Amino acid sequence: MPLPKGRRKKIAITLDHAALTATGAIKMYKAPRRCEVEKVDYINPTGLAGDPANFFELRIKNGSTVVAGPRSTENDNGGTTIAADTFIDIDLSATLANRVLAEGDVLLFDVVEGGTATLPAGRVIVHLKFL
Repeated sequence: MPLPKGRRKKIAITLDHAALTATGAIKMYKAPRRCEVEKVDYINPTGLAGDPANFFELRIKNGSTVVAGPRSTENDNGGTTIAADTFIDIDLSATLANRVLAEGDVLLFDVVEGGTATLPAGRVIVHLKFL
């Protein structure tokens, strides 16, 4: 049974990742009950310059479903630089159903490398609201 609106609990899940040099996904959270992703932040102390050939795309996924992203540093396709030591948003899916997790769903921090980029160590923060 859902909690009344005034009693819904909110939490933030964080994942600190090491420097990344390849495409891959890191499991970051298994939902204990139904919840909604409300916001995704990313911070990288070093940052990453935009580049048309050497870039990263960042996503949050639930299995194959994109919950947030992509946030890309491929500047030929609308990507941007990740500024050093600055919080950035990873845009949420416009489809509410994609942002809702069922009990047992696993959130992934999914990265896609283009070229030979290195994404320096950073942190992703996912803000959740239990339903």
